[in-house]
Amino acid sequence: MNKLIAGIIIWLSLGLAKILQAQSVQDARVYLHDKPDSSFYLNHPLQMLSPRALDRRARYGIDLDITDVPVYRPYLDSLRHTAAVQVMAYSKWLNAVHVQGPQQDLEALAAWSFVDSVVFADRHIPVATRPAGIPDKWENMSLGRPVSYDYGDDTTAYRLHNARILQDSGLTGNGVLIAVIDAGFPGADTSAAFRHIYARNGVVDTYNFPDDTSYVYTRHWHGAAVWSVIGGWIDGQLVGTAPGAGYCLYISEDVYQEMPVEETWWAMAAERADSVGVDVINTSLGYIDFDNPAYNHTRDELGRNIAFVSRAASMAVRKGIHVVIAAGNSGNSSWQKIGFPADAPEVIAVGAVDADGIRTSFSSMGPDALGRIKPDIMSWGQQVKTYFNGQFYYPSGTSLAAPVITGLVADMVQGFPLLYPAGMKQHILEVSDRYVHPDTLYGYGIPDFGRLYQNLAERAGNLSRIVVYPNPFEGKIYLKNNLTPVHFLVYDLHGRLVDHGVAFREIALENLSAGIYWLGIEKNTKFVWFKLIRKPR
Repeated sequence: MNKLIAGIIIWLSLGLAKILQAQSVQDARVYLHDKPDSSFYLNHPLQMLSPRALDRRARYGIDLDITDVPVYRPYLDSLRHTAAVQVMAYSKWLNAVHVQGPQQDLEALAAWSFVDSVVFADRHIPVATRPAGIPDKWENMSLGRPVSYDYGDDTTAYRLHNARILQDSGLTGNGVLIAVIDAGFPGADTSAAFRHIYARNGVVDTYNFPDDTSYVYTRHWHGAAVWSVIGGWIDGQLVGTAPGAGYCLYISEDVYQEMPVEETWWAMAAERADSVGVDVINTSLGYIDFDNPAYNHTRDELGRNIAFVSRAASMAVRKGIHVVIAAGNSGNSSWQKIGFPADAPEVIAVGAVDADGIRTSFSSMGPDALGRIKPDIMSWGQQVKTYFNGQFYYPSGTSLAAPVITGLVADMVQGFPLLYPAGMKQHILEVSDRYVHPDTLYGYGIPDFGRLYQNLAERAGNLSRIVVYPNPFEGKIYLKNNLTPVHFLVYDLHGRLVDHGVAFREIALENLSAGIYWLGIEKNTKFVWFKLIRKPR
């Protein structure tokens, strides 16, 4: 009798647990079937992307596709008007809407005609899909004026990476747009470290996704510290690795709680960065565990592009954005491994070393679930000089190592704007000190950016002396300093080849309509590229 009663109690308890689970609030992503208005947007790209974003796509030969089209507004409105369902965020790249609500109400959405699937954050329910791989393309060189900074004692990053040659050659990130996706930037708009950026209107875009406002000078200091490593400049005391760049500041992290929606906010920030025309993304954030343990990630997901945030990071790379991610600070924890989205194969995941190049014990390690090397490279991440809240601080973490690399990548983008992200990453790996014998603690090691610069400059060769004029032009353009016949290619902003041939001193382009084009000049398998503007007739 006691066994029977015990069995009944257990059975009732299980039944009650299922009822409570069905009634409790769950997080899920609703994957939509299509985008009915895609033809309109693909035929009118300026309705969804800025001229700068289209410029970047053309530079890398990346075609527009349906992932660039916004989430279909009537679908969003239908979900927003559904009782018991709350829309938290959404991603156009993954055509998904992050929702909260009772499990049974969210499950019911799967029957809607425009819904492909409902994937719950609870790992007992969902099965995620995986994106495809990426193409590769590159190169050439565009130098700015040589600059001179008083570094004071802030030289560790430059010494570790042999990077002084970049700024000595005028590469400071000038003309490059960097997005910092983080947890907050309190006081950054009045900080001495960023005065030079605001003085030239260098902050191009801001958005705070948790609070749904453009005001980002709030929340946690972490973002301001990270930004100071990239763009900060106080003469004689602090010189970031890309003080000449432009910046977009985005908050996607809510430090007061850990929720799956933060991954979707990160995706929204990356999509906004893409639409503005960002060249490089830095994020010193990572996701493993959540307040609800049922949502936790597992080691088996690493490197498989299963985590939502990792899929978004991979998509950003495929859109032509260089994505640099902190590997994580779990080296001393039971997890030990890199986090998400640092696990995404396409991104540059950065671990931490001290000032002598020795790995810090907290730096997360690899490999991923498929045996791939992670982290990718290492940089200075122990007692790094930062500036926020009106004074200098010396925190440690891969959060500080990633922005060192981000700034140096931006410098290289300035110098070699046609070096596609996959090509950039490969070149960085090849100049790292453990490239021949990588491991799961250091990855490929500490990259030598001075050597990278010299290698790429040598590849660009004498083509860098060619000057194209006039620009803007009306009919013909002329090539100055060109001594031999060259092949030329002309692409429009959609990546379509519109003209090609052989030229010596002039190129006739009378048939082109008004607009922006890319001119590629090739000689001995080397290329140089120029942006052209055709005047209205």
